[in-house]
Amino acid sequence: MNILGNIKRSGAVVLSSAVAAAVLSGVLPALPASADDPKPLELVMDAVSTTPLTANNIKPGDSGTKTVQLTNTGTRDGFVSIFLTDVVSTEGDNPESETGDTAEPGELDSHFTLEFSGTGIETNLAMPLALKDFPDSPTAVKYVKLIPLHSGETKSIDIRWALPYGTNNDAQGDTLSFTINYMLRGANTIDISENTTTEGAVLADIIIYSQNEHGLLYITANTTAKTAANATPIDIWLIEDSSLPPPPPDNRAFAGLYYDAGPDGLVFDNPITITLAYDPAAIPAGVSELELFIALWDSTLNRWVRLPNCVVNTLAKTVSTQVTHFSNYTIMVPATAPPPTPPAAPPPSVTESDDEPELVEVELTIFDAESVAFVDDEGVLGETLVMRDEEGNVIIEIEAGAKITDAEGNPLSRIELTTVDIPLTLPDGTLILTPVYQLTGYDQDKNPTDIVFDPAAVISVRYNPDTLPDNTYLPFLAAYSLEKGLVPFTLPDGFLVDIGWAQGFITAGGLFLVGVEEAPEPPDLPASFRAYNLTVEPEQTIEGNPVRVSVTIANDGGETGTAEIYLIIDGVTRMIRQITLSGKSSETMTFEVSNLAAGTHRIEISHLTGTVKVVRPGLTPLNVGVNWLVLDLIIGGAVAVGFIFWFIFWRKARRKKNNREHAADSTA
Repeated sequence: MNILGNIKRSGAVVLSSAVAAAVLSGVLPALPASADDPKPLELVMDAVSTTPLTANNIKPGDSGTKTVQLTNTGTRDGFVSIFLTDVVSTEGDNPESETGDTAEPGELDSHFTLEFSGTGIETNLAMPLALKDFPDSPTAVKYVKLIPLHSGETKSIDIRWALPYGTNNDAQGDTLSFTINYMLRGANTIDISENTTTEGAVLADIIIYSQNEHGLLYITANTTAKTAANATPIDIWLIEDSSLPPPPPDNRAFAGLYYDAGPDGLVFDNPITITLAYDPAAIPAGVSELELFIALWDSTLNRWVRLPNCVVNTLAKTVSTQVTHFSNYTIMVPATAPPPTPPAAPPPSVTESDDEPELVEVELTIFDAESVAFVDDEGVLGETLVMRDEEGNVIIEIEAGAKITDAEGNPLSRIELTTVDIPLTLPDGTLILTPVYQLTGYDQDKNPTDIVFDPAAVISVRYNPDTLPDNTYLPFLAAYSLEKGLVPFTLPDGFLVDIGWAQGFITAGGLFLVGVEEAPEPPDLPASFRAYNLTVEPEQTIEGNPVRVSVTIANDGGETGTAEIYLIIDGVTRMIRQITLSGKSSETMTFEVSNLAAGTHRIEISHLTGTVKVVRPGLTPLNVGVNWLVLDLIIGGAVAVGFIFWFIFWRKARRKKNNREHAADSTA
């Protein structure tokens, strides 16, 4: 018998409930609505709120919409995870069925649908959906979110329910119960509406951290942002999402948290920078930190996509790259295959294979700190090596796969770092800021020998900035020999000027130190010249991004004149330029620097001063030993709202059928 016809003949199907929870009083429009409008559900971290619900007289084909208001009563901005729990579908008290399916569980959860909509609703689901297809926890891969919900803000969402006409006879007599949960979680969001034009162009640089400062987004001025609907965004965010991420590809592993950058689908006409912190402990043995990369989840392709041009900062423990739209991100690393089961030991009469290269132990003595490293018989380092003294004044980083040998290519037995007290011949105007260090290698017979790093290692040396005299250029790290004197080390790509540190590439052992060259004292401007309108843009940025310093120089006199303009940052002369101006004229000069390390830097030109704040992404150390499934169940509270539905149209249909048959028998 056609179920639709059966339903029509049955008249109204009864759906009744006498239980459950928050803010959905009168949720079903087929029912008489409460005379009072429902109050907003006040969401608080680690708190649960419920209100009663009653519903009845629901039949297949019915649907309706209820508006629910949610309020963030806390002091932090956040977002709301929406998920279903306690979904129980049973065969009910009368499990008769025309199809013969009377076994548990019931089938009603496969038919009854929900759909959540409203401003700020984000989901990776195609709603409406049957209850069984909704996320069942705040950490599920499937998600429905309301984002953002600012502190003190109230937002409305619409919940549309439906019992489709196609509900078949298997659901006759079934009972269904479930709970809708709202979990408020903290999030850092920025309202950018006052920092953008009506066309979506960003007026000033924007920096936003994730809520625990493990991730950072940097958007430069004049970048235009548009939502998926081609609208100008109001809020943006980067959230450390404790939802379970989609699984990584084969031979890949997660080395960082799972991030949600939003609003989802926001696009930029200029690339923006994303920087994420990684967990060194998550990197498999034998894999270099430099192999880390940021991956984007492509919901269209339903797979992770590796982003190009990733830059790994092994000191800050971060990975950076550029993107042109918002999505979900994480850090991945190649995952090595588990080692094979070792073979059983051969009998004594069998000669063991010597195909495997023997490892050579290299002793490391950095002043009083002692450790060991291992290389193969050609001096190749198996794992990334970081050598440092106990006070952290000297740090040498050597990549996995690099060779550490003597000049003949033989592995060393020992590497030693000491200080020496020897007379030096220095150029005029050059000063020494550190002790003279000596890096020495020893061959297998324990005799001193040369050291060769191939490729070059990165060395960082600390000096006391208080010992810097007035009027100097940038301090530099240099090798020293009697034959060549001071030879500055080559600077690594992306080198950052951090007052108190000098850095460079080191290719061999020997003597090295930090030196500095005196600079001329900045001259006063000619009497007819003046400097004004010093500007620093942006006022805040992240490491490695350019800072533009502008100043206007005017010649108020009647004759042409020339002046030297010094750009001084943190007391160090960075640039000197000459400007020639005719009488009664002015010109704006612009200097650009892009190698400032984290900190607040003082900028000076011709007695005018300004500052710029530079931040380092990923400042908070990261340990990703996170149980993705339970994190938010531990730190967040759920606010529940429930339905209990009793679906019993078969009994009514059967009763009417029996009445008609009885009437027919009486007539006959």
